[in-house]
Amino acid sequence: MRNFILLLVSCFLLPIPEAISQKQTSEPDLTKQKEFKTLKEAQAFPDKVYRLNLSGTELSAFPSEILRFKNLQVLNLRHTGINGVPPGINILINLRELDLGQNKITGLFRGMETLTALVSIDLSENQLDSIPATLFTLGNLNVLKLNNNRITVLPSGIGKLKNLEALDISFNMLKRIPEEIGQLEHLKSFRCIQNELDGLPAGIGKLKKLDILELEKNKLSILPVELGGMSALRELYLNENQLTALPAEIGELLTLEVLSVNDNKLSGLPKEIGKLKALKTLNAGSNEIDQLPVELVGLEALQFLEVDKNQLETIAPDMTRLKKLTKLVLAKNSIGTAERDRIKSSLPSVQLVF
Repeated sequence: MRNFILLLVSCFLLPIPEAISQKQTSEPDLTKQKEFKTLKEAQAFPDKVYRLNLSGTELSAFPSEILRFKNLQVLNLRHTGINGVPPGINILINLRELDLGQNKITGLFRGMETLTALVSIDLSENQLDSIPATLFTLGNLNVLKLNNNRITVLPSGIGKLKNLEALDISFNMLKRIPEEIGQLEHLKSFRCIQNELDGLPAGIGKLKKLDILELEKNKLSILPVELGGMSALRELYLNENQLTALPAEIGELLTLEVLSVNDNKLSGLPKEIGKLKALKTLNAGSNEIDQLPVELVGLEALQFLEVDKNQLETIAPDMTRLKKLTKLVLAKNSIGTAERDRIKSSLPSVQLVF
């Protein structure tokens, strides 16, 4: 009887069959996988192709041979001249990163939603005049690049990409950002440079993890007060817009390190700006500022201050309290010789540009 019990116990301790253990093995480390750079080389080892980089290769169309690489996870077809991808690409269910930038693509096929493993898509520098709806079904996307196309509308469907961390839709023809942008709760980087935006939705204030916001070269004349809700924002670029004022709520961006508002129509800076204790760089050149707020001396981390091409005649004596200031740009203002001499003597360790 004792031997029978030992036999039963030993059965439970036998190694797990190979077929079962394989299900529990982790995916191969992509950084250790060979990157194939020609189709000929890849076709010799179709089951070992995890990374395929054909960027810069002249192709007349999407190579059908690629559809044989069932384990493919990273595909780079940047600057190859292709004008589209075939429906058959949906067989590549392991695909994680897809770079189709710098091509002649005008649209994407329906059915791409089967590529649920995709975390990054680059469609920059193509000929898209709209965003394919199929993209909004890819719920695992972390990175979406659509810059340098002909896109006129950012659909509300963008809010479905709950895991998106980086969105670049610069150099298009957008006139508005939908309210649903606020649903991208994991978004860290949002680039929307050189479009035709004349306003921002209140929902942008819900982007609690946003780290960098780039909105240069638009037509913004006013900012929503909700802007102050972006509690993690570190860099804010608003150059070359039509802003006449900054909202007082900008003082709520306590993690802000860079604020750039060059080339606007600002007549001044709000006193609340003095609350930005983490601010290191303030660019406010080429505006209509005639006086800097005394609260500016509260910027205890400030290292670089650019206020050239304004209407300043003087700066506050208390600027000497900016102990970390290393460079102050005051060129092309209305500062007289006597005031220049005073500034030089009061800020001897600061690089001054008049």
